Amino acid sequence: MKFGEDMLPSILIRNFRLFKDLKIDRLGRVNLITGQNNAGKTAFLEAIRLYASSGSIDVLLNLIKVRQEDWQDLRKINSITVDSHPIRHLFYNYQLLYDSKKCIHLGPIDTKDKQLKFYVESNKNPKTEQAGYSDRYVVVRYLEPNLFMEDTFYLVISLNDKPYPILLLDRSLEFEAPRLRRISESKSSTVYIPTNNLSSQELADLWDQIIFNNNKDEEVIRALQLLDPSVRGVTFVKNRTTPRERIPIIKTEKFREPLPLKSMGDGMMRLFHIIISLVNASQGTLLIDEFETGLHWSVQPRIWKTVFRLAKDLDVQVFATTHSRDCIAAFEEAWKEEEEVLGAFFRLNRDKVGDINVTPYTRETLSDALEMDVEIR
Repeated sequence: MKFGEDMLPSILIRNFRLFKDLKIDRLGRVNLITGQNNAGKTAFLEAIRLYASSGSIDVLLNLIKVRQEDWQDLRKINSITVDSHPIRHLFYNYQLLYDSKKCIHLGPIDTKDKQLKFYVESNKNPKTEQAGYSDRYVVVRYLEPNLFMEDTFYLVISLNDKPYPILLLDRSLEFEAPRLRRISESKSSTVYIPTNNLSSQELADLWDQIIFNNNKDEEVIRALQLLDPSVRGVTFVKNRTTPRERIPIIKTEKFREPLPLKSMGDGMMRLFHIIISLVNASQGTLLIDEFETGLHWSVQPRIWKTVFRLAKDLDVQVFATTHSRDCIAAFEEAWKEEEEVLGAFFRLNRDKVGDINVTPYTRETLSDALEMDVEIR
């Protein structure tokens, strides 16, 4: 099977960000992750995003950029080493790993296939002379023969034990270039919603995909009606004050003129982002950081029920994080009513030495914890 296809039944995250060795034995179709600040909730979503994209170099670089970890100009730092490269931030304890057996490792537990690995190598590394590595030289010489230079280090991606160099880490190069190889990515869709929502351009692009390909705009309307039953239509128009920007407007039974969706409040905008992304993630993966942002506790049970239903109907695996007890309670309520749809809830914890571990909950144990007012956030 190709990367990204079918649901992930379990996950191993090793040497990535805060995770030295994290294992979750059972994932569901709809997964909710909680934990204190700096327990790795966003990093967990990043790991799933990177895995679901088959190790996309664009996703990898974006993970660095959004956290502003590329802030230094390496050309102006004295005594540069490859270990100063911003890519180090993806590795556990910010230490690059130079061994295919000791590396960033993402994939299902207890299976040899569908595994994704990242590590660093140099053209001086004697292992590159061994059989099985010659195809790297062919790839590099064919694409950019002058890039494979003496003392050059490069980031290697390994898909199912097939290694490819994807990014030069030479100190004389800009962070964004050159890329040695673009590996064919999974055909499945992966959509990530950050805490502050998608950009206007990203949102408009997802809407265009719905109209031209999915024809699921009625699902978006139905979802918005959870907050305002008078909603009857949505479209995108140019923003007069920012002509390059397209914004969503809605038609309701209450008013003759269409209204900017944003004027309906943060909750309506957050719901719109969630549903439009869920529809576009058909047969793929949806990642939502801080699900409850802008949503009143009273509407969250209905929204979670919609997420469960669409995840099942559209074959989407959902991963969401939260800090909110109300969000957890709403999730449990929806999970209880949709038992045929596999749900999963777990809490990330930082132990005394700083390592991250996981506490999984069944629906029954989650229900008991909520009833007994046990702290689970």
